[in-house]
Amino acid sequence: MVSAQTNEPVDTESPSRSGAPYKWTRRILKGVPWFMLVAIVVVIWTFESWKDVTDGRYHRLARDTFKDVGGITRVELYRLAGEESQLDGGQFPIRPYDRTTPTYGMTELTGDGLRHFLQLWEYQEAEYEAQALCHYPVYGVRLYRNNNLVTETSLCWECQTYYVRVYPGLSKWYGFEAHNSDGKRLLEFCDERLPYNRKLATNAD
Repeated sequence: MVSAQTNEPVDTESPSRSGAPYKWTRRILKGVPWFMLVAIVVVIWTFESWKDVTDGRYHRLARDTFKDVGGITRVELYRLAGEESQLDGGQFPIRPYDRTTPTYGMTELTGDGLRHFLQLWEYQEAEYEAQALCHYPVYGVRLYRNNNLVTETSLCWECQTYYVRVYPGLSKWYGFEAHNSDGKRLLEFCDERLPYNRKLATNAD
Protein backbone atom coordinates (compact mmCIF):
# COMPACT_ATOMS: atom_id res chain seq x y z
CA MET A 1 0.00 0.00 0.00
CA VAL A 2 1.28 3.43 -0.92
CA SER A 3 0.90 6.02 1.79
CA ALA A 4 -0.77 9.28 0.97
CA GLN A 5 1.53 12.29 0.39
CA THR A 6 0.59 15.92 0.73
CA ASN A 7 1.96 18.93 -1.09
CA GLU A 8 1.54 21.29 1.85
CA PRO A 9 4.63 23.48 2.48
CA VAL A 10 6.67 22.68 5.55
CA ASP A 11 7.56 25.54 7.95
CA THR A 12 11.31 25.19 8.36
CA GLU A 13 11.75 28.22 10.67
CA SER A 14 12.33 27.47 14.31
CA PRO A 15 9.72 28.77 16.74
CA SER A 16 12.13 31.31 18.16
CA ARG A 17 12.60 33.00 14.78
CA SER A 18 8.96 33.28 13.80
CA GLY A 19 6.06 35.46 14.72
CA ALA A 20 5.76 38.81 16.48
CA PRO A 21 8.67 38.37 18.99
CA TYR A 22 11.17 37.96 16.15
CA LYS A 23 9.84 41.03 14.34
CA TRP A 24 10.20 43.17 17.48
CA THR A 25 13.73 41.88 18.02
CA ARG A 26 14.73 42.89 14.51
CA ARG A 27 13.23 46.35 14.98
CA ILE A 28 15.11 46.86 18.25
CA LEU A 29 18.39 45.74 16.72
CA LYS A 30 17.90 48.11 13.79
CA GLY A 31 17.33 50.98 16.21
CA VAL A 32 20.42 50.35 18.35
CA PRO A 33 22.94 52.11 16.04
CA TRP A 34 20.77 55.23 15.93
CA PHE A 35 20.32 55.20 19.69
CA MET A 36 24.09 54.90 20.19
CA LEU A 37 24.75 57.72 17.73
CA VAL A 38 22.30 60.02 19.53
CA ALA A 39 23.80 59.09 22.92
CA ILE A 40 27.33 59.87 21.68
CA VAL A 41 26.24 63.26 20.33
CA VAL A 42 24.51 64.12 23.62
CA VAL A 43 27.58 63.20 25.67
CA ILE A 44 29.94 65.12 23.38
CA TRP A 45 27.75 68.23 23.47
CA THR A 46 26.87 68.11 27.18
CA PHE A 47 30.38 67.54 28.49
CA GLU A 48 32.10 69.66 25.82
CA SER A 49 33.96 66.59 24.58
CA TRP A 50 33.76 68.14 21.11
CA LYS A 51 36.79 70.17 22.15
CA ASP A 52 38.75 66.94 22.48
CA VAL A 53 37.46 65.69 19.15
CA THR A 54 38.17 68.86 17.19
CA ASP A 55 41.21 70.31 18.91
CA GLY A 56 42.81 67.50 20.83
CA ARG A 57 42.73 66.95 24.57
CA TYR A 58 46.48 67.46 24.85
CA HIS A 59 46.51 70.95 23.35
CA ARG A 60 43.35 72.03 25.17
CA LEU A 61 44.68 70.99 28.58
CA ALA A 62 48.00 72.68 27.82
CA ARG A 63 46.22 76.00 27.39
CA ASP A 64 43.94 75.35 30.36
CA THR A 65 47.01 74.94 32.55
CA PHE A 66 47.36 78.73 32.51
CA LYS A 67 43.79 79.81 31.72
CA ASP A 68 41.72 77.71 34.14
CA VAL A 69 42.17 79.96 37.16
CA GLY A 70 38.57 80.77 38.04
CA GLY A 71 37.84 79.99 41.68
CA ILE A 72 41.42 79.08 42.58
CA THR A 73 41.70 79.50 46.35
CA ARG A 74 45.38 78.78 46.97
CA VAL A 75 48.64 77.99 45.23
CA GLU A 76 51.63 76.04 46.47
CA LEU A 77 54.95 77.19 45.01
CA TYR A 78 57.91 74.80 45.25
CA ARG A 79 61.55 75.65 44.64
CA LEU A 80 63.15 72.86 42.61
CA ALA A 81 66.56 74.49 42.06
CA GLY A 82 68.14 75.32 45.40
CA GLU A 83 71.15 74.89 47.66
CA GLU A 84 71.77 71.64 49.48
CA SER A 85 71.25 73.42 52.78
CA GLN A 86 67.71 74.34 51.64
CA LEU A 87 66.53 70.75 51.14
CA ASP A 88 63.30 70.27 53.06
CA GLY A 89 62.82 66.53 52.60
CA GLY A 90 59.99 66.94 50.10
CA GLN A 91 59.65 65.60 46.57
CA PHE A 92 57.89 67.03 43.55
CA PRO A 93 56.78 64.78 40.65
CA ILE A 94 58.24 65.23 37.18
CA ARG A 95 55.55 63.06 35.65
CA PRO A 96 56.71 62.71 32.02
CA TYR A 97 59.97 61.29 33.38
CA ASP A 98 58.08 59.12 35.88
CA ARG A 99 60.28 60.33 38.74
CA THR A 100 60.44 62.97 41.44
CA THR A 101 62.90 65.75 42.23
CA PRO A 102 63.82 67.16 45.67
CA THR A 103 62.17 70.36 46.88
CA TYR A 104 64.18 73.18 48.44
CA GLY A 105 61.36 75.03 50.13
CA MET A 106 57.68 75.71 49.60
CA THR A 107 55.45 78.71 50.15
CA GLU A 108 51.66 78.91 50.06
CA LEU A 109 50.12 81.83 48.24
CA THR A 110 46.90 83.37 49.52
CA GLY A 111 45.32 86.82 49.60
CA ASP A 112 47.11 89.51 47.60
CA GLY A 113 50.01 87.21 46.78
CA LEU A 114 47.60 84.69 45.28
CA ARG A 115 45.79 87.33 43.21
CA HIS A 116 49.07 88.72 41.88
CA PHE A 117 50.33 85.25 41.00
CA LEU A 118 47.12 84.31 39.17
CA GLN A 119 47.29 87.48 37.11
CA LEU A 120 50.81 86.63 36.03
CA TRP A 121 49.98 82.95 35.57
CA GLU A 122 47.01 83.66 33.32
CA TYR A 123 49.15 85.82 31.03
CA GLN A 124 51.53 82.94 30.24
CA GLU A 125 51.36 81.90 26.62
CA ALA A 126 51.31 78.20 25.82
CA GLU A 127 53.23 77.59 22.61
CA TYR A 128 53.99 74.04 21.53
CA GLU A 129 56.80 75.09 19.18
CA ALA A 130 58.60 77.06 21.90
CA GLN A 131 59.82 74.02 23.80
CA ALA A 132 63.30 72.54 23.68
CA LEU A 133 64.11 68.89 24.27
CA CYS A 134 65.14 69.32 27.90
CA HIS A 135 63.70 70.16 31.29
CA TYR A 136 65.64 71.69 34.19
CA PRO A 137 62.78 72.79 36.44
CA VAL A 138 63.22 75.86 38.58
CA TYR A 139 59.79 75.82 40.20
CA GLY A 140 56.86 73.50 40.69
CA VAL A 141 53.32 74.73 41.24
CA ARG A 142 50.03 73.30 42.46
CA LEU A 143 46.77 75.21 42.04
CA TYR A 144 43.79 74.31 44.20
CA ARG A 145 40.11 75.10 43.95
CA ASN A 146 39.09 74.70 47.57
CA ASN A 147 40.69 71.34 48.41
CA ASN A 148 40.67 70.00 44.85
CA LEU A 149 43.93 69.94 42.93
CA VAL A 150 43.29 71.63 39.57
CA THR A 151 46.79 72.03 38.12
CA GLU A 152 50.18 70.56 38.91
CA THR A 153 53.27 71.16 36.82
CA SER A 154 56.95 72.02 36.89
CA LEU A 155 58.44 74.87 34.84
CA CYS A 156 61.80 75.26 33.14
CA TRP A 157 62.65 78.74 31.87
CA GLU A 158 65.80 77.59 30.11
CA CYS A 159 64.01 75.03 27.92
CA GLN A 160 60.63 76.80 28.03
CA THR A 161 58.82 73.65 29.07
CA TYR A 162 56.15 72.51 31.48
CA TYR A 163 54.18 69.29 31.65
CA VAL A 164 50.52 68.56 31.06
CA ARG A 165 48.62 65.71 32.68
CA VAL A 166 46.68 64.42 29.67
CA TYR A 167 45.20 61.32 31.32
CA PRO A 168 45.88 59.50 34.59
CA GLY A 169 49.28 57.93 34.08
CA LEU A 170 50.06 59.96 30.94
CA SER A 171 51.80 63.35 31.09
CA LYS A 172 53.52 65.13 28.20
CA TRP A 173 55.72 68.18 27.70
CA TYR A 174 54.50 71.45 26.29
CA GLY A 175 56.15 74.78 25.56
CA PHE A 176 55.51 78.30 26.84
CA GLU A 177 56.95 81.71 26.03
CA ALA A 178 59.26 81.83 29.04
CA HIS A 179 61.54 84.53 27.63
CA ASN A 180 58.96 87.18 26.83
CA SER A 181 58.02 89.92 29.30
CA ASP A 182 55.17 87.94 30.88
CA GLY A 183 57.36 84.88 31.35
CA LYS A 184 60.09 86.95 32.96
CA ARG A 185 57.65 88.66 35.32
CA LEU A 186 56.38 85.30 36.53
CA LEU A 187 59.96 84.15 37.18
CA GLU A 188 60.68 87.37 39.08
CA PHE A 189 57.60 86.89 41.23
CA CYS A 190 58.64 83.35 42.16
CA ASP A 191 62.26 84.38 42.70
CA GLU A 192 61.25 87.12 45.14
CA ARG A 193 59.56 84.53 47.34
CA LEU A 194 61.88 81.57 46.85
CA PRO A 195 65.18 82.65 45.24
CA TYR A 196 66.43 79.93 42.93
CA ASN A 197 69.96 78.67 42.34
CA ARG A 198 71.31 80.35 39.21
CA LYS A 199 73.93 77.62 38.77
CA LEU A 200 71.15 75.14 38.06
CA ALA A 201 69.31 77.47 35.68
CA THR A 202 72.01 79.52 34.01
CA ASN A 203 69.85 80.68 31.11
CA ALA A 204 66.63 81.24 33.03
CA ASP A 205 67.15 85.00 33.24
